[in-house]
Amino acid sequence: MYTPTTLLTLLLTLSATTTALSINPTTGAILRPRHFEDSITNLKCSNTTKIDEHDMNLAVLSICGGIDKPKEQCEGNPKSTTGASGTAKFQLDATAAGSTINISKGRWEHCVDAAREQCPNGGFSATCLGGATPSGDVALDGYRGS
Repeated sequence: MYTPTTLLTLLLTLSATTTALSINPTTGAILRPRHFEDSITNLKCSNTTKIDEHDMNLAVLSICGGIDKPKEQCEGNPKSTTGASGTAKFQLDATAAGSTINISKGRWEHCVDAAREQCPNGGFSATCLGGATPSGDVALDGYRGS
């Protein structure tokens, strides 16, 4: 059980951060927050041409033939996939030779959110950490489609 001091500390910590905290179910220890920027590497903003936010959200869910409910991850293990809607387009490629994409919806959304934090208006390219099998990462390009 948590002491009142621990609960107050947890509440204050949660209200001071925009990222989620995790609690280890075995020990009850408060774990380090998962920051969006921990999801990607090699981020490059490519331009400042505005991409419609609604189009971006729909394009996020259209990778791998659609990962909206009930699907929760990329199915079919493609080597590459595209998601597009209106002004937004994503291209994803497995980075390791022989690997395929099996990224979960949550990981994919974290990667896009991390890139959008740094590149809020235009296109970007980055490496999404994990999301490929048997190993490797996923290279992503988000840009203004036609």
